[in-house]
Amino acid sequence: MELEDSKPVRVRCKGGMVTADQAVLATNVYTYSLGWKKRLMSPVCAGMFETQPLSDQQLAAIGGWKNREGIYTAHEQLENYRLTARNSLIVGGKYIKIPFGYQLTNTYMPEMFMAIEKMFRERFPLLEDLKVKNFWGGWIGISMDFMPDLGRLG
Repeated sequence: MELEDSKPVRVRCKGGMVTADQAVLATNVYTYSLGWKKRLMSPVCAGMFETQPLSDQQLAAIGGWKNREGIYTAHEQLENYRLTARNSLIVGGKYIKIPFGYQLTNTYMPEMFMAIEKMFRERFPLLEDLKVKNFWGGWIGISMDFMPDLGRLG
């Protein structure tokens, strides 16, 4: 794909060309590879997992989590925890690993999953026997000021 900053804006791809008065460039982690705003977005490997449902005893051990409020930390790891309707926990965090030349590969996934699970086990030692059911994750883009960048082409 090629995006031409002109009036009108032109986008060329395999199937042809599209023109428009303006274009919205919504790229997330792939901003760097397109050559636009290269210093704006930093790739970050982010992941989550879901546990098996907590037993009544496990729920009681962590205080019941009566109102099921989500927990989100503001420090560098950006941890988040949610108790689902079926009493499993959804746990997530980011793992800062900026690859050389911004080459996005999946080689960091096992490392990231272990780091997020370790973080969870440190926060919830009373749930040491709670098994992790599924992990998922991938690359996301984060701007250095955590704000979206809006502008115009064309």
